[in-house]
Amino acid sequence: MAPAKKTQTIIMKGNEMAHLKIVQDLENKTLMVFFGDPGGDVHSEEIDDTTVIFRNDDGEIIGVEKLEYETNGTVVDVSVETHSSTTLPEG
Repeated sequence: MAPAKKTQTIIMKGNEMAHLKIVQDLENKTLMVFFGDPGGDVHSEEIDDTTVIFRNDDGEIIGVEKLEYETNGTVVDVSVETHSSTTLPEG
């Protein structure tokens, strides 16, 4: 089986740098998205049968994991968009 693929993308928030890390584990069929630096211990909380969230020591959510994630060999296209409102763009 092919090794897990890892993609790291740095996005800008004003003058600050935000770190977004996406990890697809092909062997274990998981997809993890981290949008914060753990900076210490990471605590996991199962939300349902296929979703886990990760919290840092302060209780802030810093990531999410999707279990049973498969692409069946299809290449995954990753894009990052930033928006100034909480309304999702169409399309």
